[in-house]
Amino acid sequence: MRWTFLFCLGMLTVLPVGSNAGMSPEEVKAFEGYKEKAEKGDAEAKYKLAVSYYDGAGTERNPLAAGTWYRKAAELGHAMAQYVVGWAYHRGQMGFSQNFEQAVSWYSKAATQGIADAQEVLGGLYLTGGQGVSPDFAKAAFWTRNAAEKGRVNAQFNLGTLFSCGDGVPKSNDAAFHWWLKSAEQGHAEGQFRTALCFVDGLGVSKDKDKALYWMTKAAANQDPHFDANVAYFYLATRYAEGDGVVRDVAKAASWYLKAARNGDPAAQYNVALLFWDGDGTPKDEVEAYAYLNLAGVKIEQARVMLAKLESKLSREEIAAGQKRTKELQKEIEARLPNKKGAEEKAGK
Repeated sequence: MRWTFLFCLGMLTVLPVGSNAGMSPEEVKAFEGYKEKAEKGDAEAKYKLAVSYYDGAGTERNPLAAGTWYRKAAELGHAMAQYVVGWAYHRGQMGFSQNFEQAVSWYSKAATQGIADAQEVLGGLYLTGGQGVSPDFAKAAFWTRNAAEKGRVNAQFNLGTLFSCGDGVPKSNDAAFHWWLKSAEQGHAEGQFRTALCFVDGLGVSKDKDKALYWMTKAAANQDPHFDANVAYFYLATRYAEGDGVVRDVAKAASWYLKAARNGDPAAQYNVALLFWDGDGTPKDEVEAYAYLNLAGVKIEQARVMLAKLESKLSREEIAAGQKRTKELQKEIEARLPNKKGAEEKAGK
């Protein structure tokens, strides 16, 4: 089962910085006021001074000074400062040497004080283990639930998955659906996909093909690079190809198969090849059919069988054109893969 780990690596860059960094007179005055109070021991002022240094608001940007003041605020019990110090240890930023144990310690302090960001991070760390903790589904579920109840979308999705698997919580399709739906409503692509599957299979909710189609379409249209949209594309293509709960529309089926095929899905490549061959839902194009069968044949034996049949009908020139088109499509597919791989690496997958 898949988890969402954006918050463990990629989203830890979300620090409380201002959006209008600059050196306006108002910011300079605010900075000087924070500094005066901070030097007298005010924890909130220390925190705001750290934010000013990090953002370069009212002073020159100075991440090292920011780290110093975040630490001072954290040591006085400032919850958000504790989260930021945890982040700094986690990433090795603002003058802190990377130290996962220290990161977890500070995240825990912040999480105990109710900081949802820290709760979400801790939940993610306990799901997988490493980086300062051992895997612990009970702790993962505890912190993930806390973050989910505060509206953190990735935590909502992960909590649904924990309930689906029965990891750290009693297995419950009803609860899994509840939390996946919560994440779906906030635009989480995998949550939208899982919600659609719940409506398909009647898991935690009554079967409903219309709602399944609605949420699967949402997932397919989602631009989240961490989500494998091919599964949604293929589902939609099949629904329209078979007229399953919708008016049969081979042109729509072809468009969805084509999206998955261009992302390298072998089954979609095979299906779209047959549509091109027959001119069903697409203009008849045997060269295009050849190219997609050629690609699908790497993984699917039946595609190789059909390619041989098609090849026997084509001229040398058409076969050469099909081979050329195969190379073009392969290059297009490979060009998409580095972007997806990079997104996944940033997400800690």
